[in-house]
Amino acid sequence: MTGDEALAFDTGFFIETQYMKENDPTSLVYRAKQIVVDAAATARARLIDFESYLKGASESERYRLNRWIGYPAKQCKKEFSDLDIQKQLAYNAKYEAYKNSINAIDYTSILEEAINNPNSIPGYELLIIDEAQDLSLLQWKLANLVIEKSKKVFIAGDDDQAICESFGASANAFLSIEGHDHALTQSHRVPSNIHTAIFSPNGIITTLSKRYVRKEKQWKAKDHADGSFQRLADIATLLEMLGKDRDDWLIMAATHNTLIALSNVLKERKIAHFLSNQLIASIESNTEYPTIRLKTIWGAKGGEAKNAVLLRGPYADENMLNDDPRLEYVAITRAKENFYICTI
Repeated sequence: MTGDEALAFDTGFFIETQYMKENDPTSLVYRAKQIVVDAAATARARLIDFESYLKGASESERYRLNRWIGYPAKQCKKEFSDLDIQKQLAYNAKYEAYKNSINAIDYTSILEEAINNPNSIPGYELLIIDEAQDLSLLQWKLANLVIEKSKKVFIAGDDDQAICESFGASANAFLSIEGHDHALTQSHRVPSNIHTAIFSPNGIITTLSKRYVRKEKQWKAKDHADGSFQRLADIATLLEMLGKDRDDWLIMAATHNTLIALSNVLKERKIAHFLSNQLIASIESNTEYPTIRLKTIWGAKGGEAKNAVLLRGPYADENMLNDDPRLEYVAITRAKENFYICTI
């Protein structure tokens, strides 16, 4: 469905633009997003009906949907009334009817169509499934059809980096896979001081072990690398460092709005950077390729930098980080030398 088609149904749709590749306008994609439609897609990804999803929704899931219904912020974590549920079911049914009327199909429907036509599923001599902790039950249903037809299968993942459960992913499905386990016990990125902070009694691994059913694992820090783990006093300290040190920087936040706020400050200071892969340049720096990258934690996944920063403070960001502390683990493990937590 195009952005115009989505807006024709409801002007409340948000059309998200995203550069899939750094500084490449040809990689620009558009995604039509709407909170109820996205929640219904998550239910399908979990292989449950939308009503069951709404009745079992978490506080953070209810918060976003209650805002759409129109409740004030202080009431948005409350459970849905029957009327609230019926309103959301009716909206989604109306959207599905509209989608069918214009012959549109979404990503979830593509997966469902493939599953319903197993004869169309190919097999392979070698099948590799990466980031397996982020697959939903629906995706696993399709993946298992491919696995059954393939000769050799490697499945890679890390349940400590399972940050897509709010979109329907199932880390438990990954952990329950039967087969020969091979743990990677040597990091080629994370230096010793950051490794020590991660595994300290008050570190993020302790938090994850208390919060989730997880696979216990030990891994070693990068050889011959000390690095540092620091908390910055304020945003002014970070800005001073960015102005002086043009080394490799990856600055992460849980929400895009927090990144936009920092990007605006960097623009005022004429510091060139990338915001979610889009070049934000200044006249003074048009001959230099920027080394500062601003990304959400999800967008930074798989990336790395000499200096990694996690921005904390804004209410929405803290809600997300508290709701899923694995986000912090992913942010910390992007650092090759130095990791900073900066409250803004």
